[in-house]
Amino acid sequence: MISVVIPVYNVAPYIEECLASVGRQTYPDVECVIVDDCGTDGSMSLVSHFIDKYSGTVRFHVVRQSSNSGLSASRNLGMSNSAGDFVFFLDGDDVITDDCLSRLVDVQHQNDADCVVGSYRQVYNNGVKKDYVVRKPHGNLLMASVIEWQATAWNMLLRKRFLKTCNLQFEPGILHEDLLWNFNLLMNKPVMGYSSNITYFYYVRPESIMTSINSAVVSKRFISYQIILQQMENKRLQMQLDKSDATMIGSAFFVERTARMMARMMLESGCKKEAYWLFYYARNHVYLPWYYCFLTSDVILGDRCKIFYRLIPECLSFRLFLWLTL
Repeated sequence: MISVVIPVYNVAPYIEECLASVGRQTYPDVECVIVDDCGTDGSMSLVSHFIDKYSGTVRFHVVRQSSNSGLSASRNLGMSNSAGDFVFFLDGDDVITDDCLSRLVDVQHQNDADCVVGSYRQVYNNGVKKDYVVRKPHGNLLMASVIEWQATAWNMLLRKRFLKTCNLQFEPGILHEDLLWNFNLLMNKPVMGYSSNITYFYYVRPESIMTSINSAVVSKRFISYQIILQQMENKRLQMQLDKSDATMIGSAFFVERTARMMARMMLESGCKKEAYWLFYYARNHVYLPWYYCFLTSDVILGDRCKIFYRLIPECLSFRLFLWLTL
């Protein structure tokens, strides 16, 4: 059985379409765990109405937080209340294709995978669509470089036994928790599978965390980035860096690339001081095995070129970063 976990918080305009996409799954054994995170827009009334009128084979049930606790805590609660052998996280304002779970299960059976990643379509409010099709990398280096992997928790079929054995949980109280969670996932060396089929539709909403730029959100982002990066680096340093281990090498690239990505977001938000801290962290505190950049096709040309910013003085490299970013 597959457990689809959907945290629900103020997604009233989208939640019925989300649930309907789960209800249409062609895979025959599915439960849907809906986590009520105490929103204020009537989302749960729509959930109750949908469940009451639904007549398909998917088993829907609701678990409730005692108070608003955030996305991480809601996913953890949904996972702990799931009965499936596999877990699939779905955001309440997105949808999945009718054959999503069937496609991912097919790949899982082929590889006996702990984690299967699907391809997805990004949809903007103006109707623009962009497909991100994942490919199979050498080892787990996909996390390090290939842009088709967005380091999210959604659109992954995850073996629940693996998650329990590794004690993988989402870190409560931070933004962009998926970055840290994906890093911890790969550090436990799961058997990976990849599907080139579009299985998920990710809608870019103007009110989402990723698109919010107000000062309060920016401040929370920066604090979260500091926590995420330092936890990533501390955990990586606790493990021996094996030159033959693509997962370990990939984790180093992932930490460095994540720091640069976060620095760019800070610059776009007008926070140059915070951007400099993140850039400095990426440049001086994350060890990268240079030779590996040129030994695998998994590190794309753009990232290989960006590694050379370490060869020039720090002040000049940050000015170059400013110019390339803005």
